[in-house]
Amino acid sequence: MDDFAQQLDSVITPLQPIIFTGGLVALGVAAFFQISIIRFSKKTALKPKLKSRGFTIALAIFLSIVAGEFASVTIIKSGAVDEIRSILSEQVVSVSINGGQISNPAILVSALKNMCNTPAHHSHPTKNYQLIVNTVRGTLQLDLQKDSANPNEYWVYYPKFLTTQTNEVGRICTDAIRDVN
Repeated sequence: MDDFAQQLDSVITPLQPIIFTGGLVALGVAAFFQISIIRFSKKTALKPKLKSRGFTIALAIFLSIVAGEFASVTIIKSGAVDEIRSILSEQVVSVSINGGQISNPAILVSALKNMCNTPAHHSHPTKNYQLIVNTVRGTLQLDLQKDSANPNEYWVYYPKFLTTQTNEVGRICTDAIRDVN
């Protein structure tokens, strides 16, 4: 799934402006057909089937685009989490944050292995930390951003995928980063 998620990410992300524009056009067409239906039905007692179908088709296209976007982001984030967990399942050689070593990397690695999707709670990410975990399998680079409300919560971003550079893959709660400036 990691390869599929990476391929999907490399195709979908550059096309998002075009997909978004297509969705707006479909929504505009749906609105046009709906307005036409309302105007036509006021003038005559006949049912405007063609315009009604046009509205339905345009609305279906818009909703399909929205659903496709949500599905692709979910697939990409899931693939990123799978890849992160796969790398972290190997023996960890070293852990650094912003270029410096931390006192107890096992706590942080454990938190990353148990990373989950925490529901949003009216906060936002603040300070950014670059985390590099070296394992026998390879190097894992993550961006951790401190939560504005909970000082022990960090939003996890995976810069290897375009989508997960700006969309969090999960959140962790740990005090292992407290000493890092």
